[in-house]
Amino acid sequence: MTLFFYGVLHTLISLTCILFVAGSTGLNVSLAFLTVGLGTLVFHLLTKNKFAAIMGLSGSYIGGLVLVGSQYGVEYAAGGSVLAGVIYVLVGLLAKKYPKIIGSFPKYVLNTAVLLIALNLLPVGVNLIAGHEIAAMAIIAVALVSYVSKKLNAYTLPIALIFGVLLATVTGNLGTFTDFGTISLVFPKFNFEAFALIGVVAIAVAFETMGDITNCGMAQGIETDEHDLADALVANGAASVVSGAIGGIPLTSYSENVGLIYATKYTNPWAQVVTALIYIVLAFVPAVSGVVGMIPSYVFGAVLIFLFGMIGISSVCKIGESNDKNPNTMIAMLVTFYATPSTLFSPIAAAIIVGMIFHYITRER
Repeated sequence: MTLFFYGVLHTLISLTCILFVAGSTGLNVSLAFLTVGLGTLVFHLLTKNKFAAIMGLSGSYIGGLVLVGSQYGVEYAAGGSVLAGVIYVLVGLLAKKYPKIIGSFPKYVLNTAVLLIALNLLPVGVNLIAGHEIAAMAIIAVALVSYVSKKLNAYTLPIALIFGVLLATVTGNLGTFTDFGTISLVFPKFNFEAFALIGVVAIAVAFETMGDITNCGMAQGIETDEHDLADALVANGAASVVSGAIGGIPLTSYSENVGLIYATKYTNPWAQVVTALIYIVLAFVPAVSGVVGMIPSYVFGAVLIFLFGMIGISSVCKIGESNDKNPNTMIAMLVTFYATPSTLFSPIAAAIIVGMIFHYITRER
């Protein structure tokens, strides 16, 4: 029962982002659930169930997916997703053969990547609570009170979600039932544009993946090494290939679910396997997901703000424990560069690349 309880909880936590990305890209929601479920199972199989991670729809590819889909068709967008997965696999295999590639990344740089991910995700929660700020603050307050209580700490997120749903019911803000429809498979086609606009993004997003998996390991009390990160890249890529092969989009590990691990201290990876199975069931029973979809977005938004805050605080603590001589200047530079608009690819990846360059320029000084 404990596994099922946390499996359901991880489903609820990841649901909002999955619905958001699916809606932004025009992906059939039932198909989105199926790809998330299958992709998570593939990830856990290839990583030998070591990391308590959920594979969710990646928002980093939204622009390329929408552009390719509108100009050439959804089949080519699916093809781009397959190519992104292949690139992930190739990068992971290269890292497995030459582990020093990943070993060259200082821990504090990867921890800073986690901090940037949290900063990047906070606006998602803020946008979701728009118009319901007072109710969201009440939910966050309940979460904080539960979190500092020794007896209630492990149940912080369920308490916050239940309180949010009850509050929405009392105030008449509970949503209406939505029929998400049946699964509609799409088989991939390939062209250069799909590769250029979708596939190559995977090279940049790989930096975020390493940060996410490092963070997941920290939440579980695992010290990740080069081989772990290489395996995670291969597994993430394989999951994305499976997703794209049936018409889905590239998958990625979800930071908000890592935040749930921090909040509950429940680290058994089998809970995420249960979540994967739940999503597969939801894919074939859209009425169930329709009921879950009645929960107002601001309830999820409040919970996400709490979780992203947990991720940010944890990463700052890990950076403070760094054995590097003086990472403070580097961190300031990374955050500044992250805040600089970039239209080429992920600002987080750009910040980490620049951070790595400056690290090796200044490390002997």
